[in-house]
Amino acid sequence: MAAAGGGKAARTLAVQELAAARDAGVARLKAAFERHPLAALSLIRAQAYLTDVLVVSAFQVSIRHLHPLPNPTSAERIAVLAVGGCGR
Repeated sequence: MAAAGGGKAARTLAVQELAAARDAGVARLKAAFERHPLAALSLIRAQAYLTDVLVVSAFQVSIRHLHPLPNPTSAERIAVLAVGGCGR
């Protein structure tokens, strides 16, 4: 997946893949909850882990494929900031 020759297409593909991974993860968590509804703590941890993995994956796709800069200046660096809202 390279941004050159179609940055919007690459972003769209990345969003589709990450959304599909999220949907698959949520479906597995839902199935696990239906099998073991009293195991909520492990499911909460799994949901938090899924969210963390998706955020890290989105960041990695961004810096490696969508906005690759071999030696970014301080103004060109990308950061991830947590502002809450992921259920923790």
